[in-house]
Amino acid sequence: MLRSSAERSERARTARPFPRVDKYNPKLNAIVWMDRDKARKRAKAADGVLRKGKRLGPLRGVPMTRKAIRWRARPQHGMKDNVTETISVAAQRMLETDATLFGKPDVPVALADHQAYKPIYGTTSNPWHVTRTRIGVDRYMIAA
Repeated sequence: MLRSSAERSERARTARPFPRVDKYNPKLNAIVWMDRDKARKRAKAADGVLRKGKRLGPLRGVPMTRKAIRWRARPQHGMKDNVTETISVAAQRMLETDATLFGKPDVPVALADHQAYKPIYGTTSNPWHVTRTRIGVDRYMIAA
């Protein structure tokens, strides 16, 4: 099936995961912070680049979250709504390949706990069985 140019736009690709996130994230608690407006602005700029006949990077339109990793020995509840204005090297490289970054999952305290409970944002649920928790630091991305 051929898609219309509107469906192939970067704005459409960027918006594609949002209904699914809205539907499942309240039960999963996988994504704890989102910035859809910045993602939409980047998508609009990418559409402009494509209209000029230029190419975008290999991760064009791939929706991603990124971990906000800061080593913390104890939970710092004052950090709950803290959003840095700087971009990490890894996030910058994802943006340079035109990935669509729109949010972040939570990580365990001190990046060392294998459990899904985190004192600041709460428990991340298992996406296949929401009454169970997930285990494993890197598996947070599965739910996200």
